[in-house]
Amino acid sequence: MNQKGQEFESYRLLIGIIMALFILGIITGAITYFEQLRLDISEQRLTDGFHNAIENLAPEDFENSSPIVIDDLLLEEGFYNTAFFTQNTIISKECLSFQSENIANFDVKTNGIEVKKRILSDIYLLCHLSSDSDCSEQCIVSFGKPITSSQ
Repeated sequence: MNQKGQEFESYRLLIGIIMALFILGIITGAITYFEQLRLDISEQRLTDGFHNAIENLAPEDFENSSPIVIDDLLLEEGFYNTAFFTQNTIISKECLSFQSENIANFDVKTNGIEVKKRILSDIYLLCHLSSDSDCSEQCIVSFGKPITSSQ
């Protein structure tokens, strides 16, 4: 066999490995980009839904009112506080309450809700008129379960 041909085989293998790593880097970058895009779209859907709930205020007796439902929202691990929802709105932080289904992924606090790990969940939003002198409009954000009147 030709000695030159055997020496070139190792270079061909090296070039193949470099090309494979390059393609793997492109695929990994694309996956990361689209996953972040999915999270950004979910966050935008959540804020848009909250603004729609404010625009469509329910009456004070909201038992028969239909909440705005955002299906299959991807929630990132973290804390969603009242400031996240009330920025650029007429609703004050004190006039917002949270509910969630009783699962380990959600922990309701007085000023927000903690999502303990990334989850795909339905969100229910309802803003209604109130006779409370401090909050003429109140909003309820419920993670994973329909809104109930007992807060």
